[in-house]
Amino acid sequence: MNILEEFQNYNLLYIEDDKDLSKEAYTLFEKVFHRVYVANNGVEGLSLFKSNDIDIIISDIKMPKLNGIDMVAKIREINTSIPIILTSAYDDKYLLKNALQLNITYFIEKPYNLNELKEALSEALKLLKSLDNYFDFKDGHRFNLDNLELFHKDFPIHLMPQERKILKVLIKNHPNVVSYESLEYLLNEGEYTSKEALRVAIGALRKKIGKEKIKNR
Repeated sequence: MNILEEFQNYNLLYIEDDKDLSKEAYTLFEKVFHRVYVANNGVEGLSLFKSNDIDIIISDIKMPKLNGIDMVAKIREINTSIPIILTSAYDDKYLLKNALQLNITYFIEKPYNLNELKEALSEALKLLKSLDNYFDFKDGHRFNLDNLELFHKDFPIHLMPQERKILKVLIKNHPNVVSYESLEYLLNEGEYTSKEALRVAIGALRKKIGKEKIKNR
C-alpha cells in the first residue's frame, strides 16, 4: 500500500504562512487525509488544535504572531505525543535544538520533494500506530488500554486495580452511558460487587483524572 493511502482516517493540521505554498500543499493533503485544517500562523494553528480532533501536525517554523517552536511548546503542554513535522528554509541550529527538546517527529528542510514528505509521514505513521492502544483525554492524560496504565504528560499516575478496570470499561463503552448495574457486573466478570465500593472507587478515579471526565446521569 502507498504510504499516503494509510492516512485516510487521520486528520491533519497544516500551518504555513506562505499562502501560495499553503494552497499547493492543501491540494495534495486533501486527497491524502480524512480532513485537513489550514492555518497561516502559530496563533491560528494553536486555536485550530485546541478546537478540533487533530492526529498529526505539519508546521513551518518561521511564522508571524507565534513561531512554530513556540506554538509547538504550547501544544506539548496539552499533548505530549502527537506526531509533529516541522519545515523550515533556514538552517538555524538554535531553533533545531529547541525543536528536538519538544519531541519533534521529523524535520524537513524547504524546499522539499514528495519523497522527503513520504519519509517524514512514514515516521509519523509509525508513531500514530504505536499510540493506537492509548485513549487520549486531550488534556495531557492518556490511558493505555493494554496494560491499563494512566499517564499525565508522560508521568505515570498510580491507579488501584478496581480503578483500572472501571476506566477501561468506561473508555471501551465511550460515548455511551454505562449504568452502575452494568459496571458492577462487568468489573467482576459476571459476579456483582458492592455498589458502595464501586462509588468509592469512581470517586477516587475522578480525583485523579478530573471530575468532569466521569459524569453521573
